Amino acid sequence: EADLNVGVLTADERDAWARARAQLVDDGNLEALERVQQPILAVCLDDTSPVASEVTSRALLHGAPGAVNNRWWDKSLQLVVFANGKTGLIGEHSMFDGAPSLRVSAYVLARLR
Repeated sequence: EADLNVGVLTADERDAWARARAQLVDDGNLEALERVQQPILAVCLDDTSPVASEVTSRALLHGAPGAVNNRWWDKSLQLVVFANGKTGLIGEHSMFDGAPSLRVSAYVLARLR
């Protein structure tokens, strides 16, 4: 579908994503994939505007309705910026424990104050 992007593939089971990634590479998309995968974090700009903490938390954990394809789920860190200015950090912890994610969060919050 036209409104889906390649990021939605990273939400699939790891072996399925690995097969899809291999197909993307075979189709000549290695350079584009590397541009997404090499940076330390991904910035996700969401069109949604969650207000309640519970809704914001769910949008970060699962992706907001219609925004699940606006994530790169196997990226170690994702900074999500919602349309209303709220932000959140998603840490995929298979590469490291939670301490680096908390450190990044604390650093960003300290600079915002």
